[in-house]
Amino acid sequence: MARCSVWIYIVSIVVLGAAYAQEAVAPVATGPVEVLKTLRAEHPRLMLTTAQLDSLKASAASDPVLADYVAQVIVQADTVLEEAPLEHKLVGPRLLSVSRDCLQRIYTLGVAYRWTGDARYADAIKSNMITVCAFPDWNPSHFLDTAEMSHAVAIGYDWLYDVLTPETRESIRQALIELGLKPGMAVYEGGGKWTVSDFNWNQVCNGGMLIGALAIAETDPQYAEYIVPRAVASLPKALASYAPDGAWMEGPGYWHYATRYTAFALCAMDSALGTDFDLSKMEGLSVTGQFPNYTTGPTGLLLNYADSGERSARKPMACMFWLARKYSNPAISDAEH
Repeated sequence: MARCSVWIYIVSIVVLGAAYAQEAVAPVATGPVEVLKTLRAEHPRLMLTTAQLDSLKASAASDPVLADYVAQVIVQADTVLEEAPLEHKLVGPRLLSVSRDCLQRIYTLGVAYRWTGDARYADAIKSNMITVCAFPDWNPSHFLDTAEMSHAVAIGYDWLYDVLTPETRESIRQALIELGLKPGMAVYEGGGKWTVSDFNWNQVCNGGMLIGALAIAETDPQYAEYIVPRAVASLPKALASYAPDGAWMEGPGYWHYATRYTAFALCAMDSALGTDFDLSKMEGLSVTGQFPNYTTGPTGLLLNYADSGERSARKPMACMFWLARKYSNPAISDAEH
């Protein structure tokens, strides 16, 4: 697998949630008082808690497939150690490639560090976070860039919380607020396009803001109190696109991007707050894991509608494991294996 496939594969296989009932219900409305009353106090709180990690390590002792996934991630983490520092370089109007590179680095290094305890990986995460937190901005004019960078920095902050110095923690926290959360709040306030979108921008941008706000919710609750209710109100606009049968109008490629961030967003709320406010019960989500299987031919080529090219070979889709767990459907994970 390519590096970008491996990091998300291993993280998502194990950490993204538990099964829920499948009936479709409307999302639960929530206000500031309710948002943080169940907040997990300790770090890490986002997706891969310490208890989940311990369970994962125990499973790997008797699961050679899982052990192989972990070994692949550690090999990739060693490669990341040699990579040049990230730079604030736009490609056209986008910083997105840099944000995604940062996200890949932090997840890969984060799994390797938490699995092995090797300080080299933690040091590399800190170095990458310090670099991007010194950027002048995370390019909010193309908000996917800001959302994915916020996601990256939040995961690094949360997973390394106990090994960061107070000074480094404060510097990263302030950058996350100023470069990520405040620009996002301005979009919510102005009713920006992605807050009312039916498609992938909605899940990616709301997901990045949720993850960022929950990472610092115990020290800066005002951001989660503002962002979580608005994201919970915004996400159904896109999640409704899975109804009635799980198909996705943007095609298989964007299905993966949108559904991956759906998994990240809902899992982050589950692990940090103990609830996803019933968003996972929206119609179509429980069966959407079959969509990639029905739109992939026996040679691996995709049904080329919307923005999906026919020869965009089927890539690993780790969110399939989250869907299999969430909706107690092993057929989805069996197909992905």
